[in-house]
Amino acid sequence: MERMYDLRLRGNEGFRVGIKDAREREILGRSENVAEAKPGKNLVLTIDRDMQEIVEKALKDGVIEFSAASASAVVVDPYTGEILAMASYPTFDPNSKKQGVGKMAKNDIVAMSYEPGSTFKVITAAAALENDVVPEDTVFVNEGKCWSWSARAERICDTHIYGDMDMAEAMVQSSNIVYAKVADKVGAEKLYRMARNFGFGMKTSENLAGEEAGRLYMPYELTRDDRTLKTMGFGHAVSVTPIQMVMAYAAIANGGTLMEPMIVKEWRDSDGNLVEKKDPVKVRRVISERTAASIRKMLNRVVNSGTAKR
Repeated sequence: MERMYDLRLRGNEGFRVGIKDAREREILGRSENVAEAKPGKNLVLTIDRDMQEIVEKALKDGVIEFSAASASAVVVDPYTGEILAMASYPTFDPNSKKQGVGKMAKNDIVAMSYEPGSTFKVITAAAALENDVVPEDTVFVNEGKCWSWSARAERICDTHIYGDMDMAEAMVQSSNIVYAKVADKVGAEKLYRMARNFGFGMKTSENLAGEEAGRLYMPYELTRDDRTLKTMGFGHAVSVTPIQMVMAYAAIANGGTLMEPMIVKEWRDSDGNLVEKKDPVKVRRVISERTAASIRKMLNRVVNSGTAKR
């Protein structure tokens, strides 16, 4: 943030021309200020300091407990897009003269691109419901633990045999097979368009330094074989960033409206007076209120009785 807004933060230097006598004493009457120094503006972030501290401690504890390589978290207000906390561990201390500048100097929340896996199933569900391709009560017949749609196809598997399921139950159980079938019914064009509307494959904001766009296959790339589209249904064959993912979920929480992530709250002058206040920015309506409500019900079951209870 400091690098991005350096000119506004640093202010303007002032200087004066002084006339001195033979004894190096300034002749005040003949000296003058040519340019007044102006202090820089103060930048106020949307970060909640207490929440940020809690998140940083939780990440550190989690990495130590599970011997993880790293951990990241971001907390967003879904109605405004305000980023309330954003952290990664191991972290980077810019004041340290001993710490090397490596991967931890990057902000993983905006710069780490990865395959989202099952968290992407909400996008597949949104495409199916919004386009009236798969009604909520459609039951998908049990394929056992693995599904093979042709003799030469590489199978798609679940961790368990779940039996017949509709889309909501498949979300609860996190069934790859069902969401592969849903993606197949939705088709490459509609699934691509829905993912694009949610903000995948592009940067979420111009105010997040170092942000990556991720990777979203075009419809013709998804249909080069008979498997890639199906695997995108459960979060493979697509690359996202944490900030893209959290803003997509925020849109579902927000009734289907995608917000721009917001890190700058306001600018104040050196006396603390408000100079400029940033307002939340609505990017677009992605899905209807009805579709968003249906997916929220699914996610409610996921965290209460499904794979995300912990």
